Amino acid sequence: LESRSVAFRCDPATLARLEWQRLLDCLAAQAATARGAEALRAVAFPPTHGSVIERLSETSEARELVDRGREPGFGGVADLRADVAEIARGRTLGAGELAKFLATLEASRRVGESLEQSSAIAPRLAALSETLPDLRALEQALARVVTPAGEIREDASPELRRLRRRVRDLEGEVERQLARH
Repeated sequence: LESRSVAFRCDPATLARLEWQRLLDCLAAQAATARGAEALRAVAFPPTHGSVIERLSETSEARELVDRGREPGFGGVADLRADVAEIARGRTLGAGELAKFLATLEASRRVGESLEQSSAIAPRLAALSETLPDLRALEQALARVVTPAGEIREDASPELRRLRRRVRDLEGEVERQLARH
């Protein structure tokens, strides 16, 4: 189909009869992430003919991936905007919050890799995955210090390892002292 940048002609009354906002809300309810749902609810109208054709092509590719059992999993993706805003204000994140970043980075990488591997089936979606930044270094750095469960790793640093060993030694000493009395 020819891609034109002509806007569809549709007045507000027609949109109301088509229940445009309800359609967007239904689509948003099916989104894999909160941010995706937000984007769907905020879709502007009227779209251009070309943008509609492009979205339909992407949707067809996604459907083909689902039909073949090759859809990327979005599990682990979290909306990090509030956390990023907190960081920008100078706040330090705790281990649980860092684990959420780690899970999102891992999920993002997996989605990108999955779409790259499916480029023959879904070239448009694979091209979109190429816009994902390469954050493997950050992912690896986080994985060295925090567990997926949101705990600081025992071996996150030599000093932490030494301190935790000292705590265990002291706990053992306390238990021995209590056992004697």
